[in-house]
Amino acid sequence: MNKCSWQDFAVVMAEEVFDKYMTEIEFYIDDCEIYKNEFICKYEYNETKTEMYGFGIFPEETQERNYRTFEEFANAKVFYGKQSLKDIWDRVSIFSLGGAPLEEMLPYYLD
Repeated sequence: MNKCSWQDFAVVMAEEVFDKYMTEIEFYIDDCEIYKNEFICKYEYNETKTEMYGFGIFPEETQERNYRTFEEFANAKVFYGKQSLKDIWDRVSIFSLGGAPLEEMLPYYLD
């Protein structure tokens, strides 16, 4: 299993990360030569003690893109310069969630 619904993804990203750990998801876009090993994350920004959402998209991006809300993050037009994560979600396949296989970790977030 390397797919999850948008609703399940939203649940994962809603997990609180204060004083805990970073939620990190490694993924690729199906049948795409550009986005083959990317990551998305949610983490605590230590300077302001706020939760942030971020993309690590390579090779076209040399820096992460960070957002303060899930809505901003989900709708940011960062793929192909014109599509958001939400737009392409049906083509996203997940390598790992928190460093482990998706099928192993997803139940912890959904219970």
